[in-house]
Amino acid sequence: MERLPYLIAEPELSDASTGALAVHYLKPPLTPQNEAWYVLSRPTDDWIAYTYCGETPAGRYAGVNIITRSEVMSGDAIPGSVEEQLRLDLAKFGLDYDEFCAIDHAGCRPTQARQDLEEGLLGISEP
Repeated sequence: MERLPYLIAEPELSDASTGALAVHYLKPPLTPQNEAWYVLSRPTDDWIAYTYCGETPAGRYAGVNIITRSEVMSGDAIPGSVEEQLRLDLAKFGLDYDEFCAIDHAGCRPTQARQDLEEGLLGISEP
């Protein structure tokens, strides 16, 4: 199986903004690459919506992600009550949940976070 590269980051609570997570990438393809993440909604301990904004020498970018601890990587995995709370919370920020799209992660390899981190920090790359 082909190994895909992962960006390795060092997140830290931001002193500049309450509720922000400052994310500094250790070995980005474009240097520097830094982001700020803000939690917009946390309906349960297993579901979070956050926004990110960042900048590289190529330009600025931003987006919103919904993440989960669920092993089912599909928009269909979101319980109705969680989906409704996400819809309400995101609307407070002028975001329309129903305009979001789901990304199919079925072809993604499982993340091996510790191994990926160690390899990223040591500069080891396996074919």
